Amino acid sequence: MNRVPLTKLRPLLLVGLCVATLVVLIGFHFTEKAPNVSALPLSLRLSIPFGVSLNRTTVLLVDLRSTLELPNVTSWIVIPDGIVGDGNLSWRGSLSANSPRVWSVSIMCVKNGYWEIEGHVLATTDSGTLGDLDVLYLKVLFDQGEVSSIPFDKTAPSALWRNSTRSGP
Repeated sequence: MNRVPLTKLRPLLLVGLCVATLVVLIGFHFTEKAPNVSALPLSLRLSIPFGVSLNRTTVLLVDLRSTLELPNVTSWIVIPDGIVGDGNLSWRGSLSANSPRVWSVSIMCVKNGYWEIEGHVLATTDSGTLGDLDVLYLKVLFDQGEVSSIPFDKTAPSALWRNSTRSGP
């Protein structure tokens, strides 16, 4: 077996490193960037900072933001039958430019399942209507729960699913 001395490989390694660096730099230059949500004139984001589980009360936060002065804003959330909400499910008022408005609702998941919570906001202006929508996806399995901004794969088998009762200790 013939061995190549390391001193002869160094120039090749250096050239390879330079080519790889150029490819990465050019690739980042042409990569399309996702739109900046904070640049939208009106935005709504839902969050559940303390997680979810069956029969445990938690908080749903609704974060409204605007880059404009909006005097006539209406926001509401839609919760499914498997979730009970306590508090106002809507808010109406004005938004000042670059001053977030956060409101909250206490919620409790009362059934196992996959749930979607929708948040809506609309504002009427002289030039038309602005709006935004956000959806949180919940997966509630007894004492475990997950919250996501993307839907769960409902076809994936889960060892945690049982009938409506829990067996074992």
